[in-house]
Parts: sequence; C-alpha cells; structure tokens
Amino acid sequence: MPCGMTWTGTLLGTPIGDVGVLLGCQKRIIVCWKFLPARERRRIGERRRRVSELEREQRGFRLQIYAYLKVEIWLLLCSIVLLLCDCAMDLNSGFGDKIAQNFDANTLPMDVVAIEDDDLSLGEVDDLSSRKYVSPGSTTRGSEKRYRDGRIQSKRFHCSREGFYSKNGEKNDDGSFCSKQKRKSMFTRCGCPAMIVVKHTKGSIYEITLFIEQHNHRFASADGKKFLKANRSMTVAHQNFAFDCSKVRIGPARAFGLMKEFVGGYDQIGATVVDFKNWNRDLKNIIGNADAQVILNKFQSLKDSSNGRFYYEHDVDESGKLTKLFWADCVGRRNYDVFGDVISVDATFSTNKYNMVFVPICGVDNHRKCVTFGAGLLSKEDIAHYKWIFQALLNCMGRHPLCILTDQCAAMKQAIADVFDKEKTRHRLCMWHIMKKFPSKVGVVLAMDGGFLSKLKPFVWGENLDISEFEAGWKSLMDEFKMTDNEWLCDMYICRHLWIPAYFKEDPLLGILRTTSWSESANSFFSHYHQPGDTLSQFYLRFETAMDKQRNINSDLNHKSNVAFPSTDTELFLEKDAAELYTREIFYKFQKQVRDACFHLVIKDMSGVEVKKFVLHDLKAAKEFQVLHILENHKLECSCRMFERIGLPCSHLILALKQVPVHKLPRHLVLNRWMKNAEKNATRFVSSTSSDDKEKFSVIVNDIWFDFNSCMGLAGDNKEALDLIQSCLKDVKQKLRGWKFEGKLVVGNKKDVVEKFIGSEIPVNIEVKPPN
Repeated sequence: MPCGMTWTGTLLGTPIGDVGVLLGCQKRIIVCWKFLPARERRRIGERRRRVSELEREQRGFRLQIYAYLKVEIWLLLCSIVLLLCDCAMDLNSGFGDKIAQNFDANTLPMDVVAIEDDDLSLGEVDDLSSRKYVSPGSTTRGSEKRYRDGRIQSKRFHCSREGFYSKNGEKNDDGSFCSKQKRKSMFTRCGCPAMIVVKHTKGSIYEITLFIEQHNHRFASADGKKFLKANRSMTVAHQNFAFDCSKVRIGPARAFGLMKEFVGGYDQIGATVVDFKNWNRDLKNIIGNADAQVILNKFQSLKDSSNGRFYYEHDVDESGKLTKLFWADCVGRRNYDVFGDVISVDATFSTNKYNMVFVPICGVDNHRKCVTFGAGLLSKEDIAHYKWIFQALLNCMGRHPLCILTDQCAAMKQAIADVFDKEKTRHRLCMWHIMKKFPSKVGVVLAMDGGFLSKLKPFVWGENLDISEFEAGWKSLMDEFKMTDNEWLCDMYICRHLWIPAYFKEDPLLGILRTTSWSESANSFFSHYHQPGDTLSQFYLRFETAMDKQRNINSDLNHKSNVAFPSTDTELFLEKDAAELYTREIFYKFQKQVRDACFHLVIKDMSGVEVKKFVLHDLKAAKEFQVLHILENHKLECSCRMFERIGLPCSHLILALKQVPVHKLPRHLVLNRWMKNAEKNATRFVSSTSSDDKEKFSVIVNDIWFDFNSCMGLAGDNKEALDLIQSCLKDVKQKLRGWKFEGKLVVGNKKDVVEKFIGSEIPVNIEVKPPN
C-alpha cells in the first residue's frame, strides 16, 4: 500500500451504498453498486429508508476498521485496495487465497486492528465492539468456544439487552410458580439481535462471520452512559482508594463522595456508589469462613519476616473455633522494654463482628502519651481467658511489670493474682472508677451538698500523706458523717491497699499511673478505627492504621524535643542540663519543681559534713520534709518520695543540690524512660532491617505518589506546567495499555486482589475456624 494511504470506514447508521468505503488517499473513491450483491443492495436500500436523521446523529461516528462489514464485502473492498496499489490483480482469480496469505498482524495498515489468537486481542475486539461496532449507547456480553488446547475457536459479542429474563423459582403441583414476595426490580433485556461473531480461520487470523447492526431499543442518553456496565468498573485504583478509606473508618458511600471531589465530578469516577458498596461486601465474602485462618497465616508471615520479633499466640475450643488471640510486634515489645514498668489493662467491646472483647495493653511513654505494647481478643471475660492473655503477655515480654492498673473487674483481679508474682508485680485499682461511685453509694445529697467528697478528696488523692495520716483522716470522716455502717465504704476500706496512694508511696514508679484513663483514652482512640461489623482481617488492618498514627505522634514529639530547646526560667545549670536530657513534656514538670524550689521552700535546718541533712518547710504543702545528701556520690533521698514514685527529682532534692557546687543533675536521678530518644537505649527487640517484597512494593508505590504530588505542587496553577504533566501521564498510560495488550500486565481476579490487600493468602484448607 502506498505510504500515507489508510483505511477508513463510514458513518454508522449511514447507508453504505450512498457513501461507500472512503479510502484515506488524496481523493475519495466510492465503491460502485456493481461490486455489491443484489441482496446487499436491497438490504442497504431498506435500511436507508428506515434510519432517521436523528438516529444518524446519535450513532454516527467514524470507524477505524471494517469489523462491521460482512466477510464478503470486506474481501471485496480489500481487493479494490490491492487493485489500486498493484494495478495488476484480477478480482476473479484466487483473490481469497491471496488475502489469507497477505493480510496478517504484520501487514495490516496502521488503522486496521488485527484480531490475534489470544485473550488480549479478543479483549480488544470486545472493547471495540461494545464501544464502536455494536453501539456507543449500549453494552455487550460475550460467549465463546474453545479448542481442546484452550485456543478460542469462535466468539460472539452480543448486545447486553440480548435475550429475555426467565422466571426462576419453585413451582406448584399444577406447574405454576409459587407466589413469593420478591424484591422489586426492572428488566433490561428485550431480545436485542445486534451481535458480532468472529471465527478462527488459520494461523492467528479471525474472520467476522456475522454482523447484525440493528438494535430494537433506545440507546442510553448522554447523562446515562456513565451508568452502563461497560462504563463502570471497580479498577485497581478504585479498590485501593476504597480499601484505604476503610482502614480509617470511611465507608464506601463516603469514599465514593471523596473520590468525586478528587476527580472533579461523578462522570469522571467510572463507578457508582453501589459498585463501592459491592466491593466492600465482596471483600468480606471472599474471606468468608477463612477469616481466623487468614489472620493467623498473616501473623505467621510477620513472625517469619521479622526473624521471630513479631509474637503471637492463639487458642481454640474443642470445635476448632478461635477463642483467644494475642499479638505484639517488634516496636511494641521494644516499647515495653523501656516503658513497661507500669501497664494499664481495660477491655472494650463492639470492635468486630464476632463480639470478641478487645484488650489493649497500654502504658505511658517518655512524652506522657499512651503507648500500646500489645493487644488481644477474647471470646469471654472470665478468669480463664484473662489468665491466658496475662500469661501470653509474660511469655512475649519476658519480664514482670512493676504494677498493673485495672478497673474493679473481679475476673481480672483473680487472674492477676494467679499469673503474676506478688513480689514482682503489684495490682492497683483505678481511683477514678471508685471515686465516681461515691455519689450513688453514699447519696448524692450527702456527697455533694453535705461536703463529704470535698473533705474526703485530700485524704484519697494526697500523695504526700503517710498511711497513718490517711487512716486517721478516713476514720474521722466516717465518724463525722455517721458512715461507719455503710457496707460499700467498708469494702473500699478493706481493699484500701489496692487504690489509696499512701500505700504505693514506698514502691518505685507506682505513682506514674493512678487511673485507667490511659486505657480509656486508648479505647476511645481505637474506636475511631474499628466497627462492630469488622472481620478479624479488617480489624487487624485498622489496628495497624491506628498504631501507625500513634507512633507517628511519638515520632513527631521526638523530633520536636530534639530540634527545639525549651526556654528556662532560671540561670541554674541544673535546669539547663535537664532541658538537654528530658523530653519537652517531662522538662516542663521538672521546671515546675525548680520554681517551687526557688520560691516555695524554706530551709529550717541544715546539718552534717559528709552527709548533709536538710529540714525544709514546703509553703504550698504546709508540711516539713527531710532530705539526706551524701556529698561523695551525690546520692539523695527525700521523705516525700516523689523520685521513687514517678522517677523525677522533687523540689526538695533540687534545693539540696543548689547548696553544693553541682552543674549537672546526678545521672542516677535521671531515668532513661523520661529521656529523649529513650527507645534507642533499648537493647532487646531491635527492629529488623529486612523487608519482604510486599514492603518493597509498598515503598515504591509511596514514592510514586510522593513524586506525583511533588510535581503537582511545583506546577501549582501554571497551565503550561499542568499540560506538561497531563501529556506525560497520557504517554505513560498509552504505553501501559500497550503492555497490557502484549500480556505484560496481568490483572488478578478478586481473590488475588483481596489477598494483596490483607497481606495473606486465603487458604483452601481451614484449620482454625472463626469464633461464634
């Protein structure tokens, strides 16, 4: 074919005999009527009389290949082209054989799309048939036959409205259908005859053996085309977006609304809100009964990839159903090694579809923020289940905490006593849970108006009180308000060693936590991510998202503490030294003690040479305290026991240090748990540097998004820059489409996509069943 000559089609809906086939040469050549059989001339004439001008306007568009023509007309037109090119071919001498020899994928002109013997090329034909040859205002469905070796023998492309709906349901004895209340629905099939049939001939060539163009229904309007099935699909981009939204508790409807804002309009989304909802439904259905096995396989994969630093345990009942689950990753175990001296445990509900109780194990980090060490799911809240999770915690962390803070759960109290060594771990009850019960137990009028609570609080919350001072104050109040016979108050007095601060004064660091507000805060934090209908796989994915946010906050605070230097209130070297050692939040607490040492303490007596003894009067507490200072090693001890309780020097120790030439805080008074970058000083459970292919893939995807957002930021509102980005993206998109046609890009089925999202294969053989 001469250079520059292309093949073009005609306008769909325009009689072929009127216009013929337009050859894209220097001039138009019209196919003469004499080349068309009489049958075709009659058919074209009848169609010309039927087709209206409005129908031609709606359906008219320029074709790029001769796929809508019957094989006889297509061969005839090819012979004309060859005749014009070679000027030596006889139309009646073996033309069909020469066409089969000359026309293949390599010799077809640029505008002619070859139909190859693979799904890709046939998929291209499917796309062309649905959008061009059948009609741009309808969709298609297909059927195919294959050879024994799997190659496609023939394929049909029908209009989506082909055929009729049949009634499905149970029949009565007389053959009639049972009358059942069914969902109201509308039928779209109307027996449309439009179709294209292709058949394999030889080699990699398919020929069009049948083409019926006429539809018997109206086409979709311009506004309705976006609702056609051919124009709707949950692509990987849609699935990724919906899945990422679900991890932060954004449902499919809201995710659909967000995507509309991102792309600029509903017409640009390429899917409907129902498609988003169906994808969320399919995600759960594909996991199905393999939910428990999937999460355990994921945990095992995490354990293998981290060289055992990820830890998990599980237990099942006699029927093989999951009843108990505990896990902790490398970061959580490392945090426990640094901040696990005091932990808080509080269960919460309505976090998953199985009604399993969610039990996060929390503590306080060096910024006085909640830190999660591990978590568990329990099917029941009884002694046996709590004993199991506490034992799993010990097995995972390798050491006892100094104190466990809980509410007044009797099962948890007994489990702690059975699992933990009383010499190593003390159990403390939440003071807030107890104090909020006072109005209901002693009466609102007495508690509020009678002044009972206002007089009780100094004895309950006072940290500087001795045990004898508390007991004397309690007894006097009970006698004053005649509450000695109150049964609940008697019970609280019997267990006073579990919640009154005076009884924890001598034990190290037990004053860090007095209430389970940290666990309450953690439960509230996680409630923004979990939903009652979550599967176990969804639950853990959202748990990971919540942990990422919690740890990102910690990283931000670490950064601010490292790069910023807080202002000091005095010229003391001790205060400047503390600003370099402590995190910002802890330094502010130390700074308050410095101010108290300067303005609220009076030295009443000072004695000794090598061992200094100070008697100090605290104006704020209205009480005297004693401080011992060994000058040789700067070992200090104060009767207020603040350093023992929370690990920070009190104002009394600071005043004693001011009396000697000391420029830095003695390092035995600086605990690692309050220092900057305290986690880096942990020697156990160091994070693994190895990463699997999924993590590397995630890094690549994140880098691509970052680069794209950087380009958009650089472009700003500059139209030329935005046109450049759009042009480059179109080139990349075209190249990727080419790869897809060549088979280099393979899109997996729904099961493969779900497995990629959840990070674990969905097993065929299920050993552990989901909970009830």
